[in-house]
Amino acid sequence: MNKIGIVRRAAATIAATGAAAVAAIVATGAGVSASEHGPDRAADTVAIQTTQACYGRAQDTVYRNYADASKAASEGRAAFGACFTPDAHISIGLLGQAPFESAKNIGEWVDFVRQFGQDHGYLSTRHLIGNVEVVFTGPDSAIVYSSGTTPHFIGAGKLAGSPGVDWITGNYRGEVRRVHNRWLITSFQINADEFAHTSVEYPMGRSDGSGNIGFPDNIPGEPAGTGRG
Repeated sequence: MNKIGIVRRAAATIAATGAAAVAAIVATGAGVSASEHGPDRAADTVAIQTTQACYGRAQDTVYRNYADASKAASEGRAAFGACFTPDAHISIGLLGQAPFESAKNIGEWVDFVRQFGQDHGYLSTRHLIGNVEVVFTGPDSAIVYSSGTTPHFIGAGKLAGSPGVDWITGNYRGEVRRVHNRWLITSFQINADEFAHTSVEYPMGRSDGSGNIGFPDNIPGEPAGTGRG
């Protein structure tokens, strides 16, 4: 399946069937559960949950550096490296079908994400990951499920004059392992299951490609190096 234009084709299909309403945002951390959950697994559960927020921030890092391929690659790989093994297998599919894109390591995935953003004119994204569930499969292994809604802000490149937002909802399944006392994702499956497009101007979702989109850590006058912006 050709990934070019896939978001807009899906959004058009939804609009044609009268289902173009934006999906409700899932609150981060809602609905957390875990098998074998007890005092001895509480810290593990929290660490595994955190991998989902880490994934979202890593995706956002690549997208907001759309104007600088080198920076998107270096910062994106570093961000994914905080919660994925270097050789993690990552794939994305639509509506429960076979993946239309797969990567054998985080470098390949970062390259795909940046190109996907370039093809669709994205300035930035906000991955809002929630509904996290942890299922332990052993003392050092688990499966983590989550879902979320992500606004993709349009306005870069050839679409600079056509601002809008692509809303994509998805669910995720990750396999995680404890590696040198850190929980890392070794395999990650993304299923994009709903799309909507809105043509709208927006003041806060813009990035000039430098990677700074107004995180509190980057506010002028604030101490540098105190956060994750």
